[in-house]
Amino acid sequence: MEVDVSSSSDSATNVLFSLRADRRLLDPTFDRYILRTEKLAMFKRRMDDKIRFKLPSDNQWGYQQIRAHTLASHLFFDHFASSVDHQLFFAFLDDLRLISFTFDRTSNRWSVPVQVADIGTLALSPSFVFVSEDDASSQSFPESLHFVDSRTAITARGLNTFSVWDTGERRPTADGTTQKWREVFHYELPPLRQLNDDSQKGGVGVADGGTRAGTVSVYPSLILDARRAPTEDGTDAGGGGNSAIDILLLTVEPTAKKKNEGQTDAKGAAKRQGITPEGKSVFRTHLIWVTVQAEQPKVDEEDGDSPQFVVPRIRQILCDGKVEFACFDASVPRRLVVFGVGRQPQFVWDSAKPSPPLPTLSPSETMEVVLPQQPEDVAEVNKAIGGAAEIAVNNVQPSAAGDAQQQFNSEQLEECDRPPDAEDDVSAFWLDGDSHELVAMTIVNELLFTHKILPGEAPVFATRYDVDTIVWQLDSNVSPSDQKQNNVLVNHLFTLNAFGYIQAGHQDKRFLGCSPDGRYAVLINRTNHCFLYFQNSAISSEHELKNRRTGKRAEHIAKQLVLSMSDVDKEFDPNDSSNEFIAFHATAETLFLLTRCAIYAVEMPK
Repeated sequence: MEVDVSSSSDSATNVLFSLRADRRLLDPTFDRYILRTEKLAMFKRRMDDKIRFKLPSDNQWGYQQIRAHTLASHLFFDHFASSVDHQLFFAFLDDLRLISFTFDRTSNRWSVPVQVADIGTLALSPSFVFVSEDDASSQSFPESLHFVDSRTAITARGLNTFSVWDTGERRPTADGTTQKWREVFHYELPPLRQLNDDSQKGGVGVADGGTRAGTVSVYPSLILDARRAPTEDGTDAGGGGNSAIDILLLTVEPTAKKKNEGQTDAKGAAKRQGITPEGKSVFRTHLIWVTVQAEQPKVDEEDGDSPQFVVPRIRQILCDGKVEFACFDASVPRRLVVFGVGRQPQFVWDSAKPSPPLPTLSPSETMEVVLPQQPEDVAEVNKAIGGAAEIAVNNVQPSAAGDAQQQFNSEQLEECDRPPDAEDDVSAFWLDGDSHELVAMTIVNELLFTHKILPGEAPVFATRYDVDTIVWQLDSNVSPSDQKQNNVLVNHLFTLNAFGYIQAGHQDKRFLGCSPDGRYAVLINRTNHCFLYFQNSAISSEHELKNRRTGKRAEHIAKQLVLSMSDVDKEFDPNDSSNEFIAFHATAETLFLLTRCAIYAVEMPK
């Protein structure tokens, strides 16, 4: 049967909502940041071996492949094992050894980096037998690490495998001893479009070794999120109460595509179809949601036996367009949030649900599917394949897009501040992992950055709001009645004054972020300068600050500090590529900066 490639926005119409700013957290009287020349205390630790920093290969030229590299972190902060005075970090070295190091704020000293694990060997499984290290490196995404709780971590080497580790107590002891990690489970994801095989028990799970026709057995992957699967009431039942772990991975699949015949407007048609008039390759983006279950919640510490793991459920989500970010909604069980440009992401496989075979492309550019035995599934199949191989235009209702852009006064904006075209709007989709339905969606003017504040919680996300930046948080205190009604609660956490305008003027920005309490925002550019923007703080009665133009006394002051590494570190060579910043982490008291050769702790002013 041939099915027309089409889409519909009807499902999005009834669930569309707007992000509402809390006017009490906006400051319409904000004037400016005052540049200060304060010197900040900085504490450095040189690395004996270079920190791993993987760039896209020549084959990874698509937007989503580049985006996957920018989503990857190179400095992993342990929220579970850190405290205000002791911050614990992890990083991969070039040889894929994983090291840990701690900063002690009481003594302002870095600990000596210690190796805790090694992920440098490809798994000995059927799919990887004929994959060389060079081929694996050219296909893979950067390595990823996520902490599930105080004793469990998930790692991935950039390909379609991941490992579960028993980390023990990660915080170093009083004498500086660090416990070595122990790999307790390794899993290889089945080939794309063949995820409907029975889940495998223990060891490596793969179907047919990826040898079936039309499958991709070795493909890149990046862990976007990992957390304990919440219970029905939305609480995290860690510590043995719930041994299930949800893991979310991103992968990009290149797909050969020819130009359709009979197109009169080749340029316009190519843009709609996501191809060039010459028929270049296009890519499909998938999210893979894996649930790992331990049959024994606790390890028998006497004989050292590992618990037996199974993968009871795998879901595959096809994303029609660009994926900017995705994570689990920590406030509601089994719910996924996807930030992207394009149509609604579609579940194309769920191992816990009966479903028709996944579609394949025929030479005539149509989608051929086999009718399922259950007629009621046909509509879901049609929706899934409607956007399987094209980059779609955002099909949100025009009025919704207009409401989003009304937050901007176009007459007062400069060219770099113009709102994006409607087809480039980022939408946030809330998807139910059981029903596969779209629960809610909203339009984001401009997604600036995401940042994880609390362990086990969903990351906060920052969007542009006129000249300001608003940081939003998914509400973790959703009542059971709200959960049943599929309500989505997004809180306006705090505002970064004028930061939306500031970041738009920095064309060479590399990183954006803020402290967890919103006290300051940080912008790091490509020339190794850090711009710090401290929000309004009260002026002490001992000082007086007046506006020269109006003569009005200022009650608050907002400061801007510029940190130039060449000025504060005499060993810093701006012409050495190994001195470029590859990661950062902001806390309320300290800003941490990572290069391939060193880690810096910059003390923030009181």
